Amino acid sequence: MSKIDAKYVRENMPECVAFADHCRELFGDDVRMTWAKENGIELGQQLTGDVVKLSEIDLTPMDGGKRR
Repeated sequence: MSKIDAKYVRENMPECVAFADHCRELFGDDVRMTWAKENGIELGQQLTGDVVKLSEIDLTPMDGGKRR
């Protein structure tokens, strides 16, 4: 594989893409993923030190899930 582009990522890392899309929907287009790993593909650089796992984060909307 010579180049990993957005199409490749969307096709091969659907869970990571869905999460990133959801974050952009909630927080705006400036949201960027720094590291992702899915289906044996790893992109970016994993943070070290004090990090919080996604499974430890409550992603429930603060407005009770009401869409604006």
